[in-house]
Amino acid sequence: RTTYGRHSYLNACEIPDKDTWGKGFSYGGKEAATILSRAALKQALKLTSMDDDLRRMPLTIGIGCASVLVSGEGSPSGKGTVVAMTASGIVLTLSIQMKDLERLRLEEELVLSHLVLQAAELLMMYRENERMATTN
Repeated sequence: RTTYGRHSYLNACEIPDKDTWGKGFSYGGKEAATILSRAALKQALKLTSMDDDLRRMPLTIGIGCASVLVSGEGSPSGKGTVVAMTASGIVLTLSIQMKDLERLRLEEELVLSHLVLQAAELLMMYRENERMATTN
């Protein structure tokens, strides 16, 4: 899911507005990305449970990306946080601060997209290393 505002974010994460309103909650921070990743994992597990092969459930991951993109000449730093979590409880957090004053919005979105893909790849590599360590 993609959330482009407070209400779509709250709806996607199934949390009430009162849990964030007036509490210094940053929709571009680690807490927001963590909440998104939990919601994504929950949805992925629901979808996986509809499959006939329940052996795939431990391989299910949820990824949440929260960002504040402020592109344009002379803009302050853009930032993004990606949190990926597995059904078995492994959590990976990647953060980036984009300080290039000449960046475009497309460049910021590409960097964040790459961070999301890198998070998925790192979790897969971790699981593979863990599997190999237990079989040796």
